Amino acid sequence: RNSVGDYYNPMSGEGELSTWESDEVYQVKMNQEATIVFSGAYVDTSMEYTLSEGWNWLPYTRQDESHPAEAFSEYAETIEVVKDNSGIFWSAGDELNYLSMIGPGSAVMVKASAETEFTWAVPAGEMDPPMEILPPEHFESPMNTGRNMSLLVTALENLEIAMGDEISIVNGDGEVFSSAEWQGETQPLIVWGDDDTTPEMIDGFMPDSSLQFIYYNAELGEEMAVYGVNEEGDSLTYSDGAFNRITLGIVVDGISDDNDAFRSSSFEIVSLYPNPFNQSSELEFRLIKDSHVKVSLWSTDGKLLRVLRNGYFYTGLHSVSVSARDFSAGMYFIGVQSGSSQKVKPIILLP
Repeated sequence: RNSVGDYYNPMSGEGELSTWESDEVYQVKMNQEATIVFSGAYVDTSMEYTLSEGWNWLPYTRQDESHPAEAFSEYAETIEVVKDNSGIFWSAGDELNYLSMIGPGSAVMVKASAETEFTWAVPAGEMDPPMEILPPEHFESPMNTGRNMSLLVTALENLEIAMGDEISIVNGDGEVFSSAEWQGETQPLIVWGDDDTTPEMIDGFMPDSSLQFIYYNAELGEEMAVYGVNEEGDSLTYSDGAFNRITLGIVVDGISDDNDAFRSSSFEIVSLYPNPFNQSSELEFRLIKDSHVKVSLWSTDGKLLRVLRNGYFYTGLHSVSVSARDFSAGMYFIGVQSGSSQKVKPIILLP
């Protein structure tokens, strides 16, 4: 398919795509690994491309490799972000590069703040290698669906994430469509969208669907719900091809979750099983000392739905039944408050 979504299906002969254009970019979906050989004359490498304001697909026509910083730094006043088909990017304003060398036959997406006349420059020499994006070990790795949006975590609010911890992004059914191991002060996240060529299954986020963030503490072996907002402070929804700088935090509207309490041993959530669940699930928590405990069920937008238990508990192991028979399928949060500390866990209600 081309950059506007016109496609051709060689198995069925269906689709609107009829010709190949030398200044266009195409995605090819494979059902197995194979080598494709294209024949014809090479495109003039000095061709000038007019990039419009916003996102543009840009074919790479040179027969050598080019480093993204070398190719685009000259245009940094108008070119903000460059990303490949896997959502991995170079960001001019952040001076960050996760994008590998741009090679023959490939293409990139370019976001411009104004119309720009662009020409591929002749590569000059060696450049710094790209920063790595490490795959997760706790969360599953989502599949490449050919559609994605890119996020860059640039700030944390009341949250400490250590190297080796992990972040995932799930839909309302708890399916993981983005995941990565935490690497430092900034963290890229590639969020995969639904592949419209597979209507029989949902394999990514649908347009405008909410992004729900889960943080995994590797030291404690625990997951917790966190929130993500863009630079304007708005919650995030899926938008194909987009790029957003985001803040992660541990306040979900009405639910607050103190990070020191999360790491402390004053009380712990032992298990939440089954999760996902159909009609009921069982929450187990352990108190280190006698305390008043409140267990609540919250929606993902921070609305208190039900207080499950609210009373005084003695030191030791306790269980609370979680019932959501009156609620629709999707993701919810369980908040457990002991004294001034509270922990939040995601829970998925199945259809």
